Amino acid sequence: MIRRTLFVLLFSVVAAACASDITAPEPSLDGLPEGLSVSLTVAPGQVNQHGSFTVQLDVTNTTDEIIRVVTSHGCLAIPNVLRDGKRIPFKGSSWGCTAAITTHTLPPGETRLRTWEMRAELYAEHAGDVDGAAAPKGLYRVQAEFDTVPKSGNLQKPTIEQDLRVR
Repeated sequence: MIRRTLFVLLFSVVAAACASDITAPEPSLDGLPEGLSVSLTVAPGQVNQHGSFTVQLDVTNTTDEIIRVVTSHGCLAIPNVLRDGKRIPFKGSSWGCTAAITTHTLPPGETRLRTWEMRAELYAEHAGDVDGAAAPKGLYRVQAEFDTVPKSGNLQKPTIEQDLRVR
């Protein structure tokens, strides 16, 4: 009876610890000014190969003060699709930003929305790549990355991520 009780208790503890791994990880937003609420949505979270999905980034100034975010280019954030920590060139994840340090000003209460329409297929990034090839089946991480330039001068890349499953 004691062994069974210990097993049930141990199973409950392990299940509770694993449950936190099932949800999306906490964003690593160190380097962004305090007072910003940042969320990333991927819908749907599961698509077939070549299937379409939408990525939406919401950045809100929750303070009564103006917040300024300085980035190393003209975009507030850039999208990436990752698998095993490597960037995968999904259609719609390419970006073009001006190559200039830019200050993004968010007045109190303002929300900036950025939406990227993507497909679970690859674009030809290098010579010899097949444009439009199906993205391999599996689990990916869709990421919005902020290339912030803090006052200290050390470039930081705060990120927020969500899962995407390609079947």
